[in-house]
Amino acid sequence: MTDTLTEGLESKRRRSESRRRKKNIHVRVDDDEYAQIKALAKRAALSIGTYLRDAGLKRRFTKSSPQAQASVVSQLGTIVEVLVALKREVQTAAHQKVIDDVLGGIRTASDALVSDLI
Repeated sequence: MTDTLTEGLESKRRRSESRRRKKNIHVRVDDDEYAQIKALAKRAALSIGTYLRDAGLKRRFTKSSPQAQASVVSQLGTIVEVLVALKREVQTAAHQKVIDDVLGGIRTASDALVSDLI
């Protein structure tokens, strides 16, 4: 059901966007440039058009899909597990403090991503 809802919202947004944006800009790129742009857009969880618009207008790439955010949260969870295991193995308090600082940063980032998802 969530997929259907998401698809419906994305479809509605695409139609709305196409009604607002009436001008086209044609740019020729070679195969390597296309592959790079496509990969960068995918990494930012944006369409190629949105990525190029944002890059051309020097906007920050802040958009990401809920699926991409959930994936990042999951990956952060895996990193936390590894760091917690590593913390058990290190002997010095200084190293444990470094791990604690990193865990705190990950926790902050994860909390921000989760709050965006809710």
